[in-house]
Amino acid sequence: MTKHWMLTGILGLVFASVFAAGALAQGPRTGAQERPHRIQHMQRLHRARQFVRALDLTLEQKQEALAVAEASRGLERGHKREILPQVRALLATLSPEQHERLEQLAQRHGRTFDQTRVERRLGFLLSRPGAAERLRRHLPH
Repeated sequence: MTKHWMLTGILGLVFASVFAAGALAQGPRTGAQERPHRIQHMQRLHRARQFVRALDLTLEQKQEALAVAEASRGLERGHKREILPQVRALLATLSPEQHERLEQLAQRHGRTFDQTRVERRLGFLLSRPGAAERLRRHLPH
């Protein structure tokens, strides 16, 4: 009876060490490996913020962007496209220099300027949680 328990204990240790060795051979898993879509999302958000910074919006344009962000706050996830008319109105206030900057940004990335793409991108950014608070921080008090 004691030989049986000793053999069971030894086999248990062998199996545990085999499983542990297999887990260690895979290496440590980071959050990036577990959620690659999260990294892509954060990169997309970072590029969208760089895009808006490159526009160098005026105070009035920032206030209008704040109004759009606040309007999107109560919308459900599938209804975010409802703010696109407000985004179009915001883009209509851009100066010729800002439009030229948009065209240069598109050319730098090997693309042509696409108004609907810009609308979608700006709408995505302004509909993000915390967008209104972020815009408020950059407005003069």
